[in-house]
Amino acid sequence: MKEKKEPLRAVEKISDSLSLPQDVLLSSTILTIEGTSKVFIENYKGITLYHENKIVIQAKHYQVILRGKNLRIEYFNQDDMKICGKIISIEFVS
Repeated sequence: MKEKKEPLRAVEKISDSLSLPQDVLLSSTILTIEGTSKVFIENYKGITLYHENKIVIQAKHYQVILRGKNLRIEYFNQDDMKICGKIISIEFVS
């Protein structure tokens, strides 16, 4: 169990010394949710499924599944995207 904690402590030390957030160093996928109508996703790998009721985004180690009504990708580039519509649920599947 100690093996898993050591790399995280190293990341914490590097993060603190460089004044960078840990998620940047770990390339974590970041979701910012605004109410039930907008989701911003950063550091994703790709779009697996795009339908007006379901959008599936591939992250580094899991998929993010958004379900709702009238879902649409407002914009996307290699770094981030904005999804709009009536968001009913967000699920993380590994």
